[in-house]
Amino acid sequence: MGAQPGFGQIDTDRIVSAIRERVGEEIRARVTETVRERVGEAVRRELRNSVQQPQA
Repeated sequence: MGAQPGFGQIDTDRIVSAIRERVGEEIRARVTETVRERVGEAVRRELRNSVQQPQA
């Protein structure tokens, strides 16, 4: 852990922590969107396949 910042000092620990938190949020949002898109594509593909192939 870094020392408490005084006048003119930069608290690098807090900056790094804030960046990690923000990047983590962005990555989670991107992954969520990608998964949502891929699942939607897979469902549509399966629906098309089931419609095209008659059930026995």
